[in-house]
Amino acid sequence: MNHNMVDTVDLHQDIDPTTPHNTYFPTQINHNPSRLDLIYVSHDLVVDVLQSNNYQGDMISSDHLAVYASFNTNTIFERQSLAQLK
Repeated sequence: MNHNMVDTVDLHQDIDPTTPHNTYFPTQINHNPSRLDLIYVSHDLVVDVLQSNNYQGDMISSDHLAVYASFNTNTIFERQSLAQLK
C-alpha cells in the first residue's frame, strides 16, 4: 500500500517484466529477485524529482541495491509550505 504516494524509480524508469528494476538479489537458490527498496514522494514533490534509479555501490557488498532520487531543491525550498498557508 503506497498511501497515494509515487514511486520515484517508477516515475523515471520503464519498469516492466523484462526490466523490473529489482533491488534485492537473494543468495538462496529458492528465492527470486524483487523490488523491496523504494523511495516514495507525495504528489506535491513529483515535479521536483529530477532523476531516480537503482545504484550498485562498489564499496560495500550487499544483496540489495541502493535507491536514489535527485530533487530540484531550489523549487522545494522556495515554495511556501501548506502548513504555513493554513
